[in-house]
Amino acid sequence: MRSRSPLRRTSRITAIAAVVLAGIVSSCSGGGSVPLSAKKIDTGLAPKSNGFAFANFGAGATAEVFNASDLYTMFGDRACASGKEENCSPTAQAAAWAQMVNDARQSGHCEGLVVQASARFDTKQTPPTVQLPNEGEVTHGIMRAFATQFLPEVQDTTNAWAKKSLVEILNELHKSFESGGTQYTLGVYTPTGGHAVLPYALEFPSKDLAVIKVYDSNWPGMERYVVIDLKTDEWFFSFSSTNPQDDECAWTGKAGDLDITPISARTAGTCPFCGDGTKVTKSVLLIRSTSSDWSVTTKSGTYSPSSTEIVSDVESKAVRTATCDTVVKIPEFVLSTDETDFELTLPDTASAYVSNGNSVVRIVTTGKKKRTPITFTENSISLNDNSTSIQVAVDDVIAQVDTNSSQITIENNALSIAVEGASTPVIVNETNPQVVVTDNGTSTPTIEKSTDLVTVVAPVVAELIPEAVKPGLSAAEVRSLSNTAYVEAVAAVPTTPVTAPPVTTTTTTTTTTTIKKSETTIAAGASGSTDSSTSPAVTPGSSTTSSSSPASPGSSSPSTSVNTPSSSSSSSSSTTSSTSTSSTTTTTAALNCVFVLNGYGAQGFNCNNGTKRGWRGYLTRFPGDTYYFNFGPDTGYQYGDYTVDYDVESVPAGFTASGRYTGGGGCHPYGCP
Repeated sequence: MRSRSPLRRTSRITAIAAVVLAGIVSSCSGGGSVPLSAKKIDTGLAPKSNGFAFANFGAGATAEVFNASDLYTMFGDRACASGKEENCSPTAQAAAWAQMVNDARQSGHCEGLVVQASARFDTKQTPPTVQLPNEGEVTHGIMRAFATQFLPEVQDTTNAWAKKSLVEILNELHKSFESGGTQYTLGVYTPTGGHAVLPYALEFPSKDLAVIKVYDSNWPGMERYVVIDLKTDEWFFSFSSTNPQDDECAWTGKAGDLDITPISARTAGTCPFCGDGTKVTKSVLLIRSTSSDWSVTTKSGTYSPSSTEIVSDVESKAVRTATCDTVVKIPEFVLSTDETDFELTLPDTASAYVSNGNSVVRIVTTGKKKRTPITFTENSISLNDNSTSIQVAVDDVIAQVDTNSSQITIENNALSIAVEGASTPVIVNETNPQVVVTDNGTSTPTIEKSTDLVTVVAPVVAELIPEAVKPGLSAAEVRSLSNTAYVEAVAAVPTTPVTAPPVTTTTTTTTTTTIKKSETTIAAGASGSTDSSTSPAVTPGSSTTSSSSPASPGSSSPSTSVNTPSSSSSSSSSTTSSTSTSSTTTTTAALNCVFVLNGYGAQGFNCNNGTKRGWRGYLTRFPGDTYYFNFGPDTGYQYGDYTVDYDVESVPAGFTASGRYTGGGGCHPYGCP
């Protein structure tokens, strides 16, 4: 690691909660055949009072952004070019790191919501979390907590726990609950993405079954849970159903698809862009793309989410913001590698960030194309593609390079850019801190000084803007404790104790199959059970410490008045079996049906209760090969050059259809014309 310019002084984050959470220790002991501490335990956290009243939301749902003030709150004056809090203008590298956070926020803040809920519960802050509005410092506290997932130490400890057995994770949660606190967040993952929840209680209905009660920010005020079948070493989680008992889209996985992250790792992370004393030993990458065909190649092999190959020195997790859909339109991944030398290949439209302590690099590619890999070493970046834009920030200098061929060398608070067609390298330094290099179609590139490259929000690529409502979920404003209809639906959810894991059965028939809608549709309401206007909002960014000792991300000063949270119900919901049927004649679909056509998977959503209008779906031949199609009374679906009229109520000749009800009420986002 090269020496750094002494722009800033220290290298540790002070804290993320209202105060440093004392007594929290990350213990990863255990291994092999481990006995289970199968004893019921509950911290007393209640989602109805200790969770937020509003649902998980994307960046587009708020005008707030992760900004210079958030950088200062997390990292102190090291994030400011002036070294002062007053009117903090972030350094180029700090601003680029903020761009990465804001880009990742597009699809949701589940990680930040559960971390904040944990910190407020453990430090007994008032008013209760449920009374906080999604605005101002409350929102910024959530964003700061969300940002901690990109710290190298958080990546390390999360990856370490992902290698543990489900029993080891259960034992660690049990041990942590003995203090009465919620010391861990929990991540669950499927091929379509990931989600973060807050575990707060354990139950063991039988010797082969464990139930982890969790606060799920997608479902305010509701008791949710992760069920673990100890006999089969599998876990189950209802992501998108109002009633977890009846969710045929329930996620399932094994050890390695579930992890925990200690809050303590978030409070003691290394600043990823600070100078003096900082030693970041790995690269952290955020990749958002329109496909999963991208790859990272190290000396140990090539990793790609579209491949099953395991690369020992690359750790990858889907960003914890997921969907019930079986095909993800914008796959999002966070990777970490100890290697400083690697190649990144982006064949489709993508936005990627690489943060390694030396620099923060933003890469944007547009369109599908066979591109030459971008080569990274500890102190250099090389690229050869005119459809790739790269921005490199180091200390307080930054350059944007849009040329066919270039090599960027990273120095102390300086960049040297060798561009094809230029006789001498372009130098970016304190005298010339912001530079744009473009290929103007001639043999000589254009070099321009700039003043607007240092910004915490980068332009969002249109193709990478997620849908406002995630497939399988109703709108966030519907899933709110301010919505009377939602509150009533929460109260109506069965609380029958879990007695068995879900079982999927399959039956075959040659007759017409009609799949009926069975889930209550929740309508938006005008009033609710919570009145946040009568309670002052806690300001997570404030602290009792002085400005020379900045508060931790998402922090707020705990009140001397201790709020005693009410215990949540000790019963949990059971998970019922799901049944799929196949037909060789006709299939009439109601809402949210999945069809399989000659081995090709096709999914569509009918918003007209079995009629032929407003259907949209996709056809998948193999992973990464997806064709979207629309069909209705006057349309058909298209697969390459082959087009056939398709009617919702009949199956084309030569095709076999099978339907499976996947829950959900109302008009699915994909199916609304």
